[in-house]
Amino acid sequence: MALLGYRVTAVEISGVGIAKIRQFADEAHVNVEAVHADLNTYQPDGSFDIILCNGVLQYIEDKKTVIERMQDATRQDGINVISVWSTYSDLPESHSNLPAFCDDEDGVVTGLYGHWKTEFIYFDRNKRETAHPTSAPHEHSHIKLIARKPRR
Repeated sequence: MALLGYRVTAVEISGVGIAKIRQFADEAHVNVEAVHADLNTYQPDGSFDIILCNGVLQYIEDKKTVIERMQDATRQDGINVISVWSTYSDLPESHSNLPAFCDDEDGVVTGLYGHWKTEFIYFDRNKRETAHPTSAPHEHSHIKLIARKPRR
């Protein structure tokens, strides 16, 4: 997004993750504001045209509070882009080291966007995971959602 000229704020709970974000931004010669914070308590500062939440919500038990904060921080006609593990597949053993809170396809995530305009929704079921070559082969199911905040 920063390479396309957008002003980008990245929120990351891990100090290692923050260092990677800063390194990647430096290597790409772009400016990214990297905020070291826990999404369970993070309060966005300002409003945004796009909020992208990829692979985070499955580690958040109270999705409702986090999503409501995202929605409040989204400008009218702005969009939220979400990818979260769904309960369609069982959680693989290789991910048992962290508590995960997958969502039902008709659960909290999709329910909270019922009053927004759905630009895209896709239930990606039993997708083979290939991003972690050191993990045992496994599958995930995802809820992929792009929704636009209504104008008042």
